[in-house]
Amino acid sequence: MSNHKRNIPRFQKPRKTKSFFKHKKSVLIICLLLITTYLFQIKPVFSATTRHVPTEYATIQAAVNAASAGDTIQVDPKPYNEPYNEHIYINKTLIIRGDPTNPVTTIIDGTANGPVFDLEASNVEISGFTICNAGDGNNTIVMERDSVTQKADYNKIYNNIITTGQYGVYIAFSHNNIIQNNTFINNPFGGIYLSNANFTQIIQNTIRGSSWSIKTAGARNNIITDNTISQTSYGIFLSLSSTSNIIRRNTIYAKTSSVYSSSDNTTVDHNIIKAESSGIYLSGCKTGSIKYNTVINSSFGIRLYATTGSNNVSNNKILYTDLGAIEAESANGNTFAGNWIQQNKYGMYLPSSSSNIIYRNNFLDNNRSAYSVLSNTWDKNGQGNYWSDYSGTGAYTIRPGGGNDNYPLKTTWSEHDIEVQSVTPSASEANQGAIVDITVTVKNRANKTVSETFTVTTKYNSTIIGTKTVYNLAKGATNSSTFHWNTAEIAPGNYIISAEASVVPDELNTDNNHLTDGTVKIKIPTYDVTINAYCNSEGASVSVSITMDGTPTEYNTPHTFTGLSDTHTFTVPSADANGHQFKQWSTGATTPTISVNSDGTYTAFYEGKLMGDVNGDGTVDYDDLVLLNQAFGSTGGPPPSANWNLDADLNKDNIIDIQDLLLLGQNYGKTA
Repeated sequence: MSNHKRNIPRFQKPRKTKSFFKHKKSVLIICLLLITTYLFQIKPVFSATTRHVPTEYATIQAAVNAASAGDTIQVDPKPYNEPYNEHIYINKTLIIRGDPTNPVTTIIDGTANGPVFDLEASNVEISGFTICNAGDGNNTIVMERDSVTQKADYNKIYNNIITTGQYGVYIAFSHNNIIQNNTFINNPFGGIYLSNANFTQIIQNTIRGSSWSIKTAGARNNIITDNTISQTSYGIFLSLSSTSNIIRRNTIYAKTSSVYSSSDNTTVDHNIIKAESSGIYLSGCKTGSIKYNTVINSSFGIRLYATTGSNNVSNNKILYTDLGAIEAESANGNTFAGNWIQQNKYGMYLPSSSSNIIYRNNFLDNNRSAYSVLSNTWDKNGQGNYWSDYSGTGAYTIRPGGGNDNYPLKTTWSEHDIEVQSVTPSASEANQGAIVDITVTVKNRANKTVSETFTVTTKYNSTIIGTKTVYNLAKGATNSSTFHWNTAEIAPGNYIISAEASVVPDELNTDNNHLTDGTVKIKIPTYDVTINAYCNSEGASVSVSITMDGTPTEYNTPHTFTGLSDTHTFTVPSADANGHQFKQWSTGATTPTISVNSDGTYTAFYEGKLMGDVNGDGTVDYDDLVLLNQAFGSTGGPPPSANWNLDADLNKDNIIDIQDLLLLGQNYGKTA
C-alpha cells in the first residue's frame, strides 16, 4: 500500500475497546482541522455599494458601468436648466434613485434622440426623476427582452414624472413588472404600452395628454388599478387577445372610450368613468365582467357590439347619458342584472340583440326606459325589473317588440341599500339654549344577506350636529340614534334638520341615504319681568329696577318727580346683555302699570311709594320694619333666597342688609 493511501484517515466506527475514547478524540481533532481549512478557503461576500452622481461619477451611465449587481446609484438634484442629458443602458440589477418625494428636482433629458432608459435586466428599480424628451418615435423608458437569457422582468418604475416620449413606458415580452405612482404627461401616443407583456401591475398612476393612456396588444393577466386618467382619446385600450386583464378602481375621463376591450375575460369593476362617447365598450368579446362601475355624463354608458357569448353586466350605476345607458348591438346571450339606470335618454337600447337576460335592474326617470326589437328575457325566477314609469298591474311591455317583463318589481332592487327612514326633532320650536333631541331611524334594505357598518350624520342647515357609527346592522333591521343639539350658540331663526347615512361599499341606491324632515324654530327665551320705581320725595330722580328670572338690573332715568302722582315715559331695553327679551310685565298696587306705546317705548305710571314703604300702604311704619326684618340677610340670587323680598331691597343692591334698614329709618313715620 502506498504512503498516500496510508495517510488517508479512515472514518469507520471504532471498536469498543479500551482505546475507544482515544480513537474518538483523534477523529474530532482531524474534523476540526478540515473545517478550519475549509473556512479559510471561503471568499468574503461584500455588501452592496451606494454610488453617488455627480460627486463620484459625472454621469449616471458611468455609475451604472462601474456598479456591481445589487448596487444603488444615488443621483443628486441639479438646477432645472442643467439636466442630466443621458441615454442610460442597464444590463444588471440596480437601484437608481433621485428624490422620490420631489422628482421635479432631478431631471434626465433624452435630448430628443432616443430612449432615456433602456432596461435589459431584471429586478431594476427607478424612482424619483423627471424623465423626459425621448423625442418623436422614441419611447422614454423601454423594457424589452433582448434574448432568452437577457430578460427585463420584475422591474419597478415608481414615483417619477415621465413626459414627452412616444410612449412613457414601453414593455415588450417582459413580465411581472410594476409601474406605480408615476405621473405621465404629454406622451403623444400613450402613457404605458404593453406588448406581449404579462402579469404587469399598473397602479396609482396619473396619466393625461395621450391618445391611449394605457394600451395593450397580446398582453395577459395584467392588473390596472387605482389610476387617474384624463385628457385622452382612449383611457384603457385592450386589443389583440389581451385576455384576462383586470381594470379596477380607476377614475377615467376620455373622449372616445374610457375602457375599450376586444379581448376575452376582461374584468372591469369599481371604476368611475366619464366619456364623451362610450364609457365602457366591449367589441367582439365572448366573456367579460362589467360590474360595480359608475358611469356618468357620457353619450353611451356601456356598449356591447358583436359580443355573442356570456358577458355579465351587473350592479353598475349609469347616470345622465345623452343617448343610452346600455346599448347592445348584435350582442346576444349576455346577462344584465342589478344595474341602476337613472335619468338617461334610453335606459336600455337593443336595436339588434336577442337572447339576453335582463332582470333586477332599476329604470328611473329615463326619457324611455327600454327599446328592443328582438326577443329578450326581461325577468328571471319571478323577478323582473323596477320601472319608474310603471303604475299598472300585470306585465310591463317592452316596445316596439322586445317582449314583456312579467314580474315588474314594486320597489327598487339593490344588493346593498341603507335608507334614512325618519328624522324626528323633539320640538318644532325651542328657546335659545335649550337641548333639542333629534332621533334618526335607518334601515338596512339590502337584497343581499349582509350586515352593514356605516355612519349617520345629522345637520341643521349645512352645519353638523353630530356623527355616530352604526355597527353591523343586519339585513332588514332598523336602528334609531338620538343626537343632542345644544342651541346655546344658535341665532334665532328657522333651521332645516336633515340626516345622512354614509354610502356602504357597492351601494347603488344612494338617493335614500339622505332625508330632510322639517324645521326647528329657535327663539330668544322670554321671561316674566317685574318693574318697580322708587322715589324718596318730590324732586327725586326715578330709579327703575327690572327683575328678570331672579336677577335685578338697574336703569336710572333723568326724569325728576314733580309730584307723587307724576307719570314718566322711559325706554326699557328690548333685551338684556344675554339677549333675554322683556315680554310680560307684572302689575299691581306696589308695582307700576306698564303699557307699550306704538313706537315701542314703555310707559310707567307711578303711585306715590316712599322709600321704606315695603308693603305699599302709603306709610313707612312698623309693618314695613317687620317685613324688612323677615327678609334681612337674603339675596336676590339667582336663585333668590327663600325669604327674599324684592320690595325690602330698598337700595336695589340685590341684598337686604343694614343699608336698607338705614334707608327705612330715614323715612320712618312718613306718609304719602
